[in-house]
Amino acid sequence: MHKIRYYSYTRPLGNIKTKMTRTDLKIHLSTMNKVKTFFLLIPIVILSSCKRSNKQIEKIKINNIKSYYTETYRQDQVENNNDGKLKFEVSIKTDFNENGNIIKETYNRENYDGKIETRVIQYYYDKNQNLIKKESGSPLKVYKYDIYTFHKKDKPDEFIRINKDKDTIEVIKYMYSNNDNPIGRKYRVKYSDKWEIIEKYKYDEKNRMIESQYLGSLESKYIFFYDRFDNIIKECLYNKQNRIETSWHRKYDDYGNKTEEKRFFHPGNTLSYIEKYTYDNYHNLISESGSGPDRSQKMTYSYKYDENKNWIEKKTYNTNGTLYEKTKRIIKYRTLPNKSYN
Repeated sequence: MHKIRYYSYTRPLGNIKTKMTRTDLKIHLSTMNKVKTFFLLIPIVILSSCKRSNKQIEKIKINNIKSYYTETYRQDQVENNNDGKLKFEVSIKTDFNENGNIIKETYNRENYDGKIETRVIQYYYDKNQNLIKKESGSPLKVYKYDIYTFHKKDKPDEFIRINKDKDTIEVIKYMYSNNDNPIGRKYRVKYSDKWEIIEKYKYDEKNRMIESQYLGSLESKYIFFYDRFDNIIKECLYNKQNRIETSWHRKYDDYGNKTEEKRFFHPGNTLSYIEKYTYDNYHNLISESGSGPDRSQKMTYSYKYDENKNWIEKKTYNTNGTLYEKTKRIIKYRTLPNKSYN
């Protein structure tokens, strides 16, 4: 499910204590492909009010990080070949500019034939550090171009996707109200001059999105409810007949980390599942458990940290307590972080 988040975030993304520009987040979360960046955009949780302590969260600014490299190994899932050994899954190198924006991501992943495939994503910015172009492909050839334009300093105007032959595949146009709140998106495909409105938004007096409506053959809408710290505590999905189908109820800790989520099916308000989450002192997830009518599972995580309290090794254990995944991370800093706080 695609969750709309059209706000300014300050959050340890990818479990690095860091800050990401609001425009970069807005664009990534609003584009049609809805693919979240593997380790920088998952998970994204709305932060609480500034009255809450954010000392740990703000410990290291992203412009102190020049790059980091991760290598992930995972339990072999091939039938009759699960001997408990971990197999190489993916390596990712991420480079940042001095303003803290991603400028390059390099992925190496093993294919089914055992060969390593490399994918490269390049990011380009304007003088205001708005993302204006993204190129995806191999080290030798670009297969896809994403172009972003802005009608104001940090307000996206258009998203254009171009294929390797330089043909425009699709265009998304962002629509705004008189006070510059985004109120929707419209869509145009290749070789067509016809625009189709695909999504509409509504906001409350605090400039928080309270409704997101998807139009077309799969017409539906989401209604959002907030607590006083702007966390989404309830989310309801309505179908084309304006009847509620599913609702999600969430709880958060004092740092804005989600600690519980319940899903209900309607009509009948039938509980589908409960998920619970716990975190360490650095707000990294250490356990998540889910239970429903027919099954339950639990994943736990352990970390090793560098002197800056960023993790350099992460281990994932499954319900049986078996090591399922291991990730090592090497972080290169531009300057030494400020160590004046505890």
